[in-house]
Amino acid sequence: MFCKNGLFLIVHKPEGAPVRILAVLIGLVFFGLAVPVQAKTWMDWIFTPSHPDFERPYYEDGKTPHNSQWENDDWNAQGWADDKGSKEAVLEGLMAANIIRDIDVDEDGGNSVLSVGSNFMRLGDLEKTRILKFVDYTYSVTQKSGGVIEIEYDNGRWLVPSTPVGIYSVYGLQLQ
Repeated sequence: MFCKNGLFLIVHKPEGAPVRILAVLIGLVFFGLAVPVQAKTWMDWIFTPSHPDFERPYYEDGKTPHNSQWENDDWNAQGWADDKGSKEAVLEGLMAANIIRDIDVDEDGGNSVLSVGSNFMRLGDLEKTRILKFVDYTYSVTQKSGGVIEIEYDNGRWLVPSTPVGIYSVYGLQLQ
């Protein structure tokens, strides 16, 4: 008991092992709420998993060449044509999405030119490869002797010339 301003207050300070155990248990509960839900083992509670931004979920690195990176891909160009109804419908959809701007096919087996838009540049390398495979499937450019599709970026300004981006041949997509 002690007196403050003429009033007697009773202050009880709990001491001993039960209070300390209770404090530790409350601390563990709050610590448990702070640990990510991803924790699957007891080690994850102590050493939390890395942030997903630091993991590489995609197989795109600068060490693997583009033309062999997805050589075991089982994607089929005919599947896109079947889904949309025809090859022309797929190409119209790609043009409407500003992925492809223009296609200039050389019928004599020379180099064909594919002008691509800004949305093509935002795609991943796997999607770029599939689009070029589909264009080759549609026009059979690489089937002809020495047939190559030159890819150029058309930014839509008539005063600025197109910029070469890469080529597509029987060896696959090669970007600059």
